[in-house]
Amino acid sequence: GGRLDWRLIPEITGRAEQVGLARLRSAVITGLITVDATSTDTFRFRHALTCDAVRTEVLPPERRALARAAAEVVERCEPAAHDLAAELWTMAGEDARAAELYLSAGRQARRGGALHTADTLLTRATTLATESPGLRREAEAELFQVVADAGDTDRALALGERLLARGET
Repeated sequence: GGRLDWRLIPEITGRAEQVGLARLRSAVITGLITVDATSTDTFRFRHALTCDAVRTEVLPPERRALARAAAEVVERCEPAAHDLAAELWTMAGEDARAAELYLSAGRQARRGGALHTADTLLTRATTLATESPGLRREAEAELFQVVADAGDTDRALALGERLLARGET
């Protein structure tokens, strides 16, 4: 993402702390990233486009490996950050694990009354759970509740009909 905690870099990259700090120093000097004003352990990309440009320079297999390592660290260190971990698992090519976490994040958002966020997260879960019918069914059932709670009767009806047609009620 656009924010990173430098303390996690050695574990994610498998490189020594001093190597990570040297790279961060270079990135700060060149203006790619800045120290976050709220935490001296957190850095931010100066601009989202910079983050995207850096990401495109990483080879796809390396990006998947880094995303997998980062997802594992995020799940362990920030267990409530389901949406971030899900995004990382998606980048790592682990769609089923990402769908599980998007489902969990969507449920949390619904419980908190954030129906639009819940809709977005649960839609991602249903899209990613194509190879996991049980998980897809759970995500769609939860999504049905969200769209019904939001008063989106057309979507609720269409989703309900799909669930009924597949015998998934």
